[in-house]
Amino acid sequence: MNSLSIVGFDSAWGDRAEGAICSITLAKDGAASFTAPFCCTFNGALKFITSERTTCDACIIAIDQPTIVPNDTGGRPVDKIAGAVVGFIGGGVQMARRSKAELFGDDAPVWRFLKALSAILDPEECRIANSGLFVIEVLPALALPAFNEKFYGYRKGPKYNPANRSQFRQVDWCAVIETIAAIARAVPIEGLEDWTRQTTKIEAPRKSHQDQIDAVLCALIGHHWRTKPREHSIMIGDLTSGYIVSPASAPITERLNIKALKISSRHY
Repeated sequence: MNSLSIVGFDSAWGDRAEGAICSITLAKDGAASFTAPFCCTFNGALKFITSERTTCDACIIAIDQPTIVPNDTGGRPVDKIAGAVVGFIGGGVQMARRSKAELFGDDAPVWRFLKALSAILDPEECRIANSGLFVIEVLPALALPAFNEKFYGYRKGPKYNPANRSQFRQVDWCAVIETIAAIARAVPIEGLEDWTRQTTKIEAPRKSHQDQIDAVLCALIGHHWRTKPREHSIMIGDLTSGYIVSPASAPITERLNIKALKISSRHY
């Protein structure tokens, strides 16, 4: 048995649409290895996670989708706080609310997925647990400027979504992949740098390729949360109104804290 599997799941939020999933496995001696991403629905993700659990003592699912949505309207405080950074670098954060019935209503696929997993929704506990199944909410768009400081600055965030042809930049696509490759070399994570080399060669990237990159980023966020000192990460929000965990640099944390103070002074 390996000690830990960190699954990165860039879910598509919808019921039949495909996202992407991958994993980073930590052996008992600390060696890290990589299972390349592939496209899947929620059902496909459940099958993959079930398989991962048979080989590991503990499993962490780092998912790029809200997992706690108590608000019927508006947006969660955590979405607005994260937006202070993501918007600053030129991106956007989708506001999660229950009135988006297909995504967060009572019958939304994410709730069926979480029920089927029966996982523990406690980010702090999953940092130290030696066994069990955990789910943490992550956001690649927030993590990227922490993983690569060149992405932090006014409208400096990478435009690497091939579905948005008017904004997509091949140089940004390559920069995100190289950011992943640099982490793979530093950790190191066996097999991940080889995957980045193959991904860089894709001449006409599609949205599914970006989904796979985001799944890898989700796994790397989970790996960072689990293996790096606690002060190298931040948890925005709480287990009642919703949260996101992410790596964070000093300037990112400062901007998030300023927004959080403004949010907390308002009434909801």
